[in-house]
Formats: sequence, C-alpha cells, structure tokens
Amino acid sequence: MIFMDLELYKSVVNAAEGKHTLQSKMFQKPMNKFLFLPFQSQHPHHVFIAWITCYIKRIRILCSEDEWYEYNKYCFKEQLLQRGYTTDFIDPLFAVEYHRQQLITEYIRKLNNKETKFKSESNGYQTAIKLTYNGFNLKILKRLKHCLKFTRQFKQDPHFKDIFGNRNTPMIIYETTTNISGLLIRSTIPTKQSSKH
Repeated sequence: MIFMDLELYKSVVNAAEGKHTLQSKMFQKPMNKFLFLPFQSQHPHHVFIAWITCYIKRIRILCSEDEWYEYNKYCFKEQLLQRGYTTDFIDPLFAVEYHRQQLITEYIRKLNNKETKFKSESNGYQTAIKLTYNGFNLKILKRLKHCLKFTRQFKQDPHFKDIFGNRNTPMIIYETTTNISGLLIRSTIPTKQSSKH
C-alpha cells in the first residue's frame, strides 16, 4: 500500500505461526528525475547542509528496516554526486547516525509544541514583508530585522496583537524570481513534412 512517498508492506515474523508485522519503506516514482538543488547554486552554505540532513532524516523515518534505509541513503548519495556535489562536502553529512524512534519522538514533540504555540499566541493576519530571494537579502537580513524592530509605543497600539501577534519584527517571507526553467514547458513540435512533387 502506497501513501505519497511511503510504502507499507507485511513482513513475516514467524511463518509457522502465520505472524506478520507492518513495515514501511520509502517510495519514489519510477519517473522521478531527482533534480535536487545543484551544488553550483548560489545558495548559502548552510542551506545545502540543512536540506541534505533533513532528507537523510526523512529516509530514516520512512524506512523501518535498516537495509532499506541504507539502500535509499546510498541511492541519494549517488544522485547528489550526479548533481555536482563533492564527496568532501557530503561524506560528513552521511556519516551521522540517526535512530528512527528518536527522530519520530522528536518530530511528534515539535508538532505538539507548534500546536501549543499556535493556540497560546494570537498571530492575527500574520502580516509579512515579501522580498524577492537573492544572496544579498540574506547578507543584510540581521540589519533589516534590526531596522524593522517594533518600538514599545508601536506595541501599545490596541490592534497590534491582532495584526502581528507577539512578534518583535514583521515576518519576512521570500519569493523566487522567474528563471528560464520556470518558463520552459514540454511541447510536441510537429516535424516539417517533406513536400511531395
């Protein structure tokens, strides 16, 4: 049985007694091209570390059996090498050991904390400042937040919490710029037929 990127299957525990256990493994569509973020991208160093680490953790959570975890992790590493990543960069990330139950417990705890925080804070309309993503924005982010910090007088406004919640600065969100890959689409171009004489 397949749910998005998760495949559930029965594993035999005791064939004589007909006992089975439910196991899970990562599911990937056969047509998946694995076009991960290329290493030549201008993203900051920590972005590469973060998304690769999260992906490895995701594999560990989805795969209940160690053999499936190791297999998918190996495939992921090969896909990264094909996308231009170097072994010097990714080897330390793949060397970290993750325990599945610990990751699941941590995930549930974070989920519960988010729900509690959401209920305890009045975030109102979540007013945000939207910026176009580029490397320069990240360099000035700390300075920008400092400039946008709410003053004490501003926070005393009776409508402040309805609009900004308990934030000290407005939320900053990013949108990506339109690039060539976003403009291209698959199309069937008719071939020129040779004229008959």
